[in-house]
Amino acid sequence: YVVRFPSLRFLGETALRDTRRNRLLRWLTLLLRCLVIALLCAAFARPFWGKSPAVTRRALVIALDNSMSQQARGRWDETQSWSLSQLAELGPGDQAALLIMQPEPAWLVPMTDDLARVRAALTAAKPGYGKTRYARPLRRAAETLAKTPAGTRILAWAADEQVAGWRGTDLAQKLPAGVNFRFLGIAPAPQRQ
Repeated sequence: YVVRFPSLRFLGETALRDTRRNRLLRWLTLLLRCLVIALLCAAFARPFWGKSPAVTRRALVIALDNSMSQQARGRWDETQSWSLSQLAELGPGDQAALLIMQPEPAWLVPMTDDLARVRAALTAAKPGYGKTRYARPLRRAAETLAKTPAGTRILAWAADEQVAGWRGTDLAQKLPAGVNFRFLGIAPAPQRQ
């Protein structure tokens, strides 16, 4: 036995059809509102979804020529000062390493985010009495930078560019992709050594 509701009795079948359509519209409206709330949450979280920390970080390797030619008047101080200025460009979250070239390429400080440690080692470094060959330190520094996940990779070449240092270096061999090369510049030949 069916009892017709008085207010809908005169509307007939179209009212029932509209009720079903309204039910579907209510669900769609609910889904759209949830989507808007999710998009607002995503918009506020956007700074966290930006570039990954590795992409925004910088990695610096200072390849320090500590050969006897650096003992020429003022040359070591200039090399250290330039190297410290390269290190001063880094900020929190960036990494640096210090590689000495002579007698064999060796890490005074391997890649670290402790920039004060790199700065202290650089300040304490002294020139030696041997001669430097640039090929091996160049490759070691470049390979280390190529392995770091940083977005910007810089090789700061703190050398006095002695011609003898470049002998035997294959200059046709390119640095790994993404490694930026900075150098101190060519120092004038000393009057006396």
